[in-house]
Amino acid sequence: DPRSAKAMRQYSRWLGRVCGNLVLGFGAWGGLYLAGGVSRRLGPLLDSACFREGFEDKPHFGPELAVVPVWRIRAEEPALLGLARLAA
Repeated sequence: DPRSAKAMRQYSRWLGRVCGNLVLGFGAWGGLYLAGGVSRRLGPLLDSACFREGFEDKPHFGPELAVVPVWRIRAEEPALLGLARLAA
């Protein structure tokens, strides 16, 4: 459905803007991890290009944000995986 695709592109762009603001606010220049059920379940519906466009859409900080890596955590229970690795 074209309207659904348009809505997902807009959502991806807005999510990118919020994440870009968080990187600026917290100084997370080393990277950003997207985690949680919504991010994981969106899968390919999250438009990476639109996300990145929104992420970098800051008048004076676009070039700095362009080099900030963003990773999506897709594991079902990432905390448990980390604890298991730590215990091993």
